[in-house]
Amino acid sequence: MNTATGLIAVPALLLLVSCASSGSSANAWTNTSLGEAQRQQVLDRCLEQARAAETTYYDEHSRGDANSASPFINNLKVRQRSVAARSQSYEACLLAAGFSRQP
Repeated sequence: MNTATGLIAVPALLLLVSCASSGSSANAWTNTSLGEAQRQQVLDRCLEQARAAETTYYDEHSRGDANSASPFINNLKVRQRSVAARSQSYEACLLAAGFSRQP
């Protein structure tokens, strides 16, 4: 029984680490042509779009729910890729809005 628990715990831990480390920090982006209020509005809009991209990717690629016969590992991979889609969408939105990365 411990082996089965370990088989589930390790991928779950890896997913947690992946989610925690792949997010983009709003402070890492700058746009000198926008005021603080405008900057925050753009950041909020881009974050909302990025979350929608993540949800859409997961919904389109996941295989069933926790009670189905689909392999758990496949949904973990889909979750990781959906997080990557969120990060890419967020970055693309900010770049399109004229933001640049702070060094």
